[in-house]
Amino acid sequence: MTRAALLQPSFTAGELSPRLAGRVDLAQYKSGLAVCENMIVLPHGAVTRRPGTRFVALAKDQTAPARLVPFVHSVDQSYVLEIAAGAVRFLSDGVDGPGALRVPALPAGVAAGPLTGWTDASDAGATAVAGAAPSSLDLTAGATARARARRLITGLSGPDRALRVEVAGGPVSIRVGTAAGGAELVAERALDTGWHSVAFAVAAGGSDVWLEIAVPEAGGARHVGSIALLSDVDLELPLPYGSAAARELDHAQSGDVLILTHADHAPRRLARYGHLSWSSTALAVSDGPFTTENLDPANQLYVWNLTGDDVQLTSSKDVFAAADVGRQVRLKQGARWGWARIVTYVGPREVRIAIPAPLHTYGGTAAWRLGAWGGSRGWPRCVAFHQQRLFFAATRAQPQTVWASKAGEYDVFSPTVAIDGASGDHETTDECGLSYTLAADQVNGILWLAPLRDLMIGTAGGEFRLAAGEDRGLTPLNALVRAETVHGSAAPRPVRCGSAVLFVQRAGRKLRELGFDAAADGFRAPDATLLAEHVGAGGIVDLAWQQEPDGLMWACTGAGGLIAMTYDRSQQIVAWHRHPTDGAVESLACVPGARELGADRLWLIVNRPVGATAHRFIEVMERCDIDAPMTALRVDCGLSRHGAPVTTVSGLDHLAGRVVTGVADGVPVPPRAVSGGGAVTLDAPAVDVSLGLPFVSAIETLRPEAGAEDGTAQGKAKRAHKALLRLRASAGGHAGVPGGPLDPLVYRAATPWSGDLAIDLPAGLGHDGRVRIEQRQPLPFTLLALSTRLVVHDGG
Repeated sequence: MTRAALLQPSFTAGELSPRLAGRVDLAQYKSGLAVCENMIVLPHGAVTRRPGTRFVALAKDQTAPARLVPFVHSVDQSYVLEIAAGAVRFLSDGVDGPGALRVPALPAGVAAGPLTGWTDASDAGATAVAGAAPSSLDLTAGATARARARRLITGLSGPDRALRVEVAGGPVSIRVGTAAGGAELVAERALDTGWHSVAFAVAAGGSDVWLEIAVPEAGGARHVGSIALLSDVDLELPLPYGSAAARELDHAQSGDVLILTHADHAPRRLARYGHLSWSSTALAVSDGPFTTENLDPANQLYVWNLTGDDVQLTSSKDVFAAADVGRQVRLKQGARWGWARIVTYVGPREVRIAIPAPLHTYGGTAAWRLGAWGGSRGWPRCVAFHQQRLFFAATRAQPQTVWASKAGEYDVFSPTVAIDGASGDHETTDECGLSYTLAADQVNGILWLAPLRDLMIGTAGGEFRLAAGEDRGLTPLNALVRAETVHGSAAPRPVRCGSAVLFVQRAGRKLRELGFDAAADGFRAPDATLLAEHVGAGGIVDLAWQQEPDGLMWACTGAGGLIAMTYDRSQQIVAWHRHPTDGAVESLACVPGARELGADRLWLIVNRPVGATAHRFIEVMERCDIDAPMTALRVDCGLSRHGAPVTTVSGLDHLAGRVVTGVADGVPVPPRAVSGGGAVTLDAPAVDVSLGLPFVSAIETLRPEAGAEDGTAQGKAKRAHKALLRLRASAGGHAGVPGGPLDPLVYRAATPWSGDLAIDLPAGLGHDGRVRIEQRQPLPFTLLALSTRLVVHDGG
């Protein structure tokens, strides 16, 4: 019989795969766990009960999953966009906590809704008249006359007043002032075709407010579909995506502009102009990108009626299709190239075009190129900003092609530029747009773009690097693609963590770290799930990086599971933990929280059962703070209140009929059902109350290797009879052996407890020497180290 006292001072290997149950020789085995559920591995070595999630709002669409997309204006002001079928809703941390951006109620006497009764204030020769639909406007400018429509609103006061404007044929401009034509409330702002919210503040005493919609001289005819004054509503703007498309979106942000891409939709631009001022418009790209130049000298294009608005483009052969409306075309006249956009389909040999600048008269040209996007060719599904260029990739027609804008001009893709103003000669220079098609042995479409030092490209067959051929900026003249790894990628958008990109491997179960290896002079992508392959069961479908405070990679699986990895490659920490909750996690995003929070915020959409149906909730996880007070929220989908003592807590309508628990002034609240009206009755009055759905946190140790008189302890009868728990600010908890009884932890002093707690383990011979510790109550629990006293029977 051998006696041993085993110390596990660290848990930084996290939960290890069952496949490693026999690998007692691994260094990570000594700091690993067999189970780590709803416990976060801290980079310092401890494990702590994960925070609870706070209920924010019901998801906009209860019938189908939505998508959460981060939008970071600055570390002090960030947003989460809920993109559901047909619309985007804006969420953020506010002074009253996380919630949807909401336009406040209007003062009494001011009516919300469509604004009619506009006055024509146009210059002579221009007009502004009411359109066919309520609150719509038709504005037509003259060659030297500005079209203006004005509307007076009286009795308006207070901050955060907002308009929602639909521009059906733009651009138009808007200004808001306290006098006709004034702009001190909203300086003149251009509104392109799309949807816009325009917010402004009015003096507390109230004022006349003048709105003006205008079209500048020579601006032509424009149409405003609707203009409405908002009141007491969540801020939303329409988007063209259905539920399935919303889940497949890619996105990239630069400053206050977010670009959205999908294979079936033109790239879209979401722009922020203020807390309640946003725009949703199509991204208007110019002069490209294009397909290859026509090689048939007999297939010529002709431009007619150059001086009118109805510019004709005809071809000598069948070239055009009805789906080409919106597609670009580039024409060469002598040495000069010009471009246009197809606006009307007439037939396979004739279309109408809009030209940004006059073309030259000529008989015809065989030097022409059609746009690479639109029509049956589809639209790019991937997007990224890199080295002052906007990159797109992967249409249906060109799944292995990458396109980039001109340097510093994100909406211009000119493949050539004029180098001689007199002759008009064109050539490709460093500043031009870029087009590159991967040369790979397999035709695997591009699935993602990720900017590091170079632009990383993921396909189902491997990972590539788009870089400059020499040590300078990436240009069309020096672009070079190198194959780096051949693991193959899946569709979920990768995330950048320091100098590495974490991406999902082709089958969806593995997460790999793509980073530069100086020793190999190339990129490598080790498997971050090698020691915990089981966590990816169901397939990883969404990723979010929570940098503060502890460096956590969160992921949700196709089965609705929530998993996380504590990641610090500089300290060789890659520790997985699972976080089951009562429901299925469908999407997640992470953004910086409020400055006083000192942590990034994890937002989630969770599909939870409530009564006979399931409801989709938007929730935000609380900060992981091991020294948080006893009253902190440690339940899921919960709410908390602070105020005068109460015995009835209301506001839990979203959990009506569910059994909840929580704490009241730091004392656990026994499980009890929420009434149909969303209320819970306490046993005694309380000031600080947190209530929500319970969850269990648990760890189980691995089979110990303590040695024996005749060799290994593996396979021998053993008994763990005592344990020493080194705790930090902990209360409650149970301990015992897996599959056996768990006894409550008894503290010999006031809780929360910090220090060593010695316990007896209720177990007999025959078990494998493992220990299980649970926290079933909504109380703090942090385990810094675990020492187990073990008896090994050498006889077998």
